Amino acid sequence: GVLVQQGSQGYVYRAAAFFEDPMDLVFGAITNIGNRMEWDSTCKEMRRIRWLESQGTDVIYWRVSFPYPLADRDYVYYRRLYGEDGG
Repeated sequence: GVLVQQGSQGYVYRAAAFFEDPMDLVFGAITNIGNRMEWDSTCKEMRRIRWLESQGTDVIYWRVSFPYPLADRDYVYYRRLYGEDGG
């Protein structure tokens, strides 16, 4: 991810990636929070807190395990996914 903006409300990051796999397969894998712990050993918990339908945005809770001497971290973030034409 690339830091796009830092403000009083926190940080805003933007991530972009290119995949050779079919987009529906990639989209399904990255949006399925129910199986994240199956392939991400640092993910201790992930769940949707809320769906903001008017914005097309998920509010996600994510608990990440870090190695000693660091403590686990809790994140709450907004997730909005979209694709570009031809992508």
